[in-house]
Amino acid sequence: MRLLLNIIILILVHSCSEIPTEVDNALALSGENRPELEKVLDSITEKGKTTPGEVKYDILEFTAEELIENIDLAFEAWQEIPEEYRADFKTFCDYILPYRSYDEPLEPHARRYLKEKYKWVPEMLEQGVPVKQVLDSVSIRFNYRFTLEVRDYYPTPLSVFHFDRSRPGLCQDAVTYLVNVFRSVGLPCANKFVPQ
Repeated sequence: MRLLLNIIILILVHSCSEIPTEVDNALALSGENRPELEKVLDSITEKGKTTPGEVKYDILEFTAEELIENIDLAFEAWQEIPEEYRADFKTFCDYILPYRSYDEPLEPHARRYLKEKYKWVPEMLEQGVPVKQVLDSVSIRFNYRFTLEVRDYYPTPLSVFHFDRSRPGLCQDAVTYLVNVFRSVGLPCANKFVPQ
């Protein structure tokens, strides 16, 4: 079983020479992956993309390139949404920027893949199609088959690529996939459970 070490890092970069204690502590815990995370922090600082608040890092698994790609694609998708529909920065940080929506396996290039596959979403918004109609279009094209038996063959949550290829799964697999779809095209989305 893979050991995932999730940690919350506060990125409050006041100057290029000063690393906040919380960030330094998290970097110390990352062990051999520290240089990878330092590349990510350098990339964020270089581009002026400081992210105040909490950001979760899988500090033992994701490479710097993968994190940087996710950050860049999130900013790019957010900027592609017409201004009247674009989320504010806090909403962006909370509901577009995260690279994981639940506990799905991490995969390189998943955000890029979904952004390309669903590139028509921001295009429709740009053409003035109402948001509800655009969201309905995503739902109509989403073929999903609920099956409890999927865990007999795949005991862990399905990854974005796996779910995209197969489409059977639990409700949580479908929700996770759709959250990743909407985030990949710059629309805020979250995975919330409402008890019934």
